[in-house]
Amino acid sequence: MSSDSGAGPAMSASRAASAAWRVARFVFAAALVAFLVSRAGLGSLALADVRWGWLALGVGLVPFSIAVRAWSFGLVLNRDRVILGPVRLYRLTLVGAGLGLFLPTGAADLAKARWGLVAHGSAEEMVVSSVVDKLTSVLGVGLLGMAAAISASDALLAVVSAALVIAAAVPLFARWDWAWRTLVKLLAGGKVVDADRIATRARPRLGLVALMTAVSVLGWLVTYAIVLACVRAVGVDVGTMTVLGIAPLVTVSRLVPISAGGIGLGEVTMTALLARAGASETAAAQAALLQLGVLTLLPGAAGLVLLGAGTHATR
Repeated sequence: MSSDSGAGPAMSASRAASAAWRVARFVFAAALVAFLVSRAGLGSLALADVRWGWLALGVGLVPFSIAVRAWSFGLVLNRDRVILGPVRLYRLTLVGAGLGLFLPTGAADLAKARWGLVAHGSAEEMVVSSVVDKLTSVLGVGLLGMAAAISASDALLAVVSAALVIAAAVPLFARWDWAWRTLVKLLAGGKVVDADRIATRARPRLGLVALMTAVSVLGWLVTYAIVLACVRAVGVDVGTMTVLGIAPLVTVSRLVPISAGGIGLGEVTMTALLARAGASETAAAQAALLQLGVLTLLPGAAGLVLLGAGTHATR
């Protein structure tokens, strides 16, 4: 009796703390963006000062960036049989971008997997494939960061990137079947799942991991080309290799789950690193805000539309 009576208040307190933390992350993200807006001097930025060709290039690359990400996910999801075709893969990737506006990176990928299995089924494949896809994506970021660090002789960036590579590689090859089963059961809503299928999915072949990592590197290069286009669009003329060296650090900073979707945190990091590389603080803040709109908010908004339409159809 006493155990049951204490469980209710404890659960309510836990939910209240969780809700407060979610609100705090949104407030923190909004505060960071507001800080950047105050530093960007947007009122003094004339339309004539914007390099529209660079901006058009950045916006034009966004659909291609989404397509490469969908391709990477499809490689692991459809490795044994076709579960989702190209159009559905693209839509699901956009839904993930929409969820990423509100959730930390890892949680957004799990929410995307949950949405995908509700809409399309295949719990074992959908959940495990989403996690494997994310791990190879992080692996690609780490490898690009290491290449940039070697090019720039930056020991700190090299150490951080190497740690990222190790952190992503260990779950890909470690035999933690019980953890995979628990995760799939949780997202599948307690339904019976096939342990053998989970184990098979959770142990991707080395060739598949290598191919997915290569595709992820391509996707990140497209993403960083968008970042470069936004930097150039507002007249920041730091070197191309400098931008490519900065971009992985910005990506890593977004993994810290203290702001909604990593919004604001990545942009403040980018502003500081561009300023350190020689750009004015005003121009650096403008570039960071522009890439936030092009690279995060634009596909995220499209994803939210698809999420709303898909949820209504599923219901």
